[in-house]
Amino acid sequence: MKKSLLTILTIGINYFGFAQKAPPSLPINWNDTATVDYTVIDFGGDSSLLASDPINSNNVVLKSIKTAGSQTWAGTVIGNDSLANPVPFSVGNTQLRVAVYSPTANIPVRIKVEDETNAAISVETEAMTTVANAWDTLTFDFSNNVASTPAINFNNTYDKLVIFYNFGNSPTADETYYVDLIEFASSGKALVNFPVIFDDSANVDYTLIDFGGNVATIVNDPLNASNLVMKATKTMGAQVWAGTTIGSSFSNAIPFSQGNTEIKALVYSPDSNIAVRIKVEDQTNAQISVEAEALTTVSNGWDTLTFDFSNHAAGTQAINFASTYDKMSVFFDFGTTGANKDYYIDNIIFAGTITPPPTKAQISLPITWDDSLNVNYTVVDFGGNSSMMTLDPTNSSNSVLKSTKTSGAQVWAGTSLGNNLGSAIPFTAGNTVLSAVVYSPDSNTTIRLKVEDQTDPTISVETEAVTTTANAWETLVFDFAIPATGTATINFGNTYDKISIFYDFGNTGINTDYYLDEVTFGITTGIETLNLTNSLGIFPNPATNKINIDLSEIEGEFTMNIYNQNGQLILSELSNNRSLATIDISTLNSGVYFIQLISDYSTQKAKFIKK
Repeated sequence: MKKSLLTILTIGINYFGFAQKAPPSLPINWNDTATVDYTVIDFGGDSSLLASDPINSNNVVLKSIKTAGSQTWAGTVIGNDSLANPVPFSVGNTQLRVAVYSPTANIPVRIKVEDETNAAISVETEAMTTVANAWDTLTFDFSNNVASTPAINFNNTYDKLVIFYNFGNSPTADETYYVDLIEFASSGKALVNFPVIFDDSANVDYTLIDFGGNVATIVNDPLNASNLVMKATKTMGAQVWAGTTIGSSFSNAIPFSQGNTEIKALVYSPDSNIAVRIKVEDQTNAQISVEAEALTTVSNGWDTLTFDFSNHAAGTQAINFASTYDKMSVFFDFGTTGANKDYYIDNIIFAGTITPPPTKAQISLPITWDDSLNVNYTVVDFGGNSSMMTLDPTNSSNSVLKSTKTSGAQVWAGTSLGNNLGSAIPFTAGNTVLSAVVYSPDSNTTIRLKVEDQTDPTISVETEAVTTTANAWETLVFDFAIPATGTATINFGNTYDKISIFYDFGNTGINTDYYLDEVTFGITTGIETLNLTNSLGIFPNPATNKINIDLSEIEGEFTMNIYNQNGQLILSELSNNRSLATIDISTLNSGVYFIQLISDYSTQKAKFIKK
């Protein structure tokens, strides 16, 4: 009686206390253990369990150990013997994509699908890992069945999935593998073909398969929000060969022939002179491939690159016109470890001519970062700075320049605002000020500005300003009549047509972000920009305790504003004095100050120096 009662209670608890879980169905990502039965069935020496992603502890994956001495055919059935639904194979739709993490590159992974009710109905295919100890997206095409195994039959049901690691080999030591996203690769969309423009995702399968640490997506053009492009981030520490395959395969083989061996593409890179490599291969046989490279020529702008496959990359195969090339991968900054930089590609064509983007104007004062369609906002980092255009941290509708002084960057790390300006800075006696709106994480940080002759770097002037606020925008004023210690004095006979900015000058980088906007000739006060040609008589100048201002030319009432060198208003008063005004400056700190007199009839301005 007790046994019967216990049985009834157990059944009741199972029925009323726990919802029955569903079998897994594609796509499988192991993240819904509450409602999906991720039971697996090991055989031949495999041992599997759910575990944390070896790279991302927040992600759940399936870990499988092919134990020492296990069978060559050791494997794991995904799911408790069957999937919730059959794999929806059809003509032209025969692929599964699987994320695999293997301890070794170039090992065979086999997947077998079968009819759960009849093991004699099955298809098997293989893919090779390409990386070690990193996630690798493998494509398994069941139209390309393993030799001596049944071919796919679209009339059959395939609702059971089995995975075999290092198929055909019996390990002498435990081998640990991980599997994550298993998905049916085809969406019924057309395969990619030339030209590849990323604008028709409703009808074209722009599947992007990353490897080696790349992360690629389709996004808006960084210069034209109405255009879609492929963005690839070569993440921090990504392999030197990290890349992205565009589409599982092309709908047609690339029609290479003698004299017709070029592919062209628009590429947008944060740096000039970096290697971009394209590899084309036979999607059914990765051993058949050709690789070609081109170097970027501009930074932060679109660049037309030509990849000539008759001039293959050193150490790679030469083109063979009898071979089929119907798969394409692109590698940015090939040969260099990833530094978390973003690259873009668009309009990939075979032969023909790409219409280049319109020529942009050189950067020139004032610099506001708001007209990227017409102005080339190229910047050049040095010493460990890393810069990019981004959104204002306080106003998402405003574009600014963000510069990171990376960890370990040189004390003199900086950024040149363009290779040179569209026109020289019009310095004259008494008119020697540039202002810049700066956002710093810290107050009391030294910002240095350097102007030079872009044809002769020995001709330069440097000056400094110090931030007064943290995590807020402020206007800093840089007076080149007051050069930084140990640097050259201004010479009005020279040409100054290049500007560089140095954040936290004199200190080693600690991975700090700074933002820059509104670089202007004169001082931006929020009322106007003062192009400081002295129109007021001020004496003495420089002064220690008092200055005198000649007001004989001022008519009517006027407002007198005094600004410090950071553009902050420190005094404003209404007056009708008609002759000479004496102002006590004894309490002011040493530095540069600006006076602005506004009457009903005129605005006059001047600069003075407090010693």
